[in-house]
Parts: sequence; structure tokens; C-alpha cells
Amino acid sequence: MLGHWRACPSDREGAFLIVFSNRMKKLLMLSALYIALGLAQRPPAYPLITHDPYFSIWSTTDELNGGPTRHWTGAPRETGSLIRIDGATCRLMGSDLPRRLVERTEPLRQVSAQVL
Repeated sequence: MLGHWRACPSDREGAFLIVFSNRMKKLLMLSALYIALGLAQRPPAYPLITHDPYFSIWSTTDELNGGPTRHWTGAPRETGSLIRIDGATCRLMGSDLPRRLVERTEPLRQVSAQVL
């Protein structure tokens, strides 16, 4: 048993106290530490293009330009993109671009990712 409820000696009627087992206390403390240190799990892949289960492209790396885009089965699906900002061209997504483009462009720095 991880925990149970018991009546709380209080002036308020219906007040309860949750009594946790040592096992549950450890789990709660580890969870709080995990969140406090910012070690929240990231998804194993980010959806980029999803049409149906047979046609979807995912990013499986921490950064969009960190590796090839992939099908949900794990097979590489070559998709890449470049972006031009103030006259400078950068790699936005994928690493499957022709070598001449990869050599002439810097990867755009990704600071966060949010999946809605």
C-alpha cells in the first residue's frame, strides 16, 4: 500500500490527513527533485508532418537539424530545409541536404521545443 487516508484531529469537520508509506515518500521526493532539476523527459520524437499512419515524418533528435528526419518506423525520410534571416542562410531542419549546402551553411541554434 502506498498511502491511506485517516481523519485529522482538527476543529474542521471532514478534515483528513494523507499518510504515505516510506515507498511513496521516496517516490514523491524523487519526482520533486526530478522536476526541480529540469530533468523532465522529452518525447522520443517530434511530429513534423502527419497525414495518416502511413505518411508521417518525425524528428528523433534533440534539435531539428541534428539528424535525418524519419518515418514512424524509423526509416530515414530525407527532408531538409534552409532559412534566410537578414541575408544569412542557415539549416533549419534535417541533415539530409546536399553536401555543398551543408558545407556552406551553419545550423540554426534551437533553444526549445514545444509539442502541442
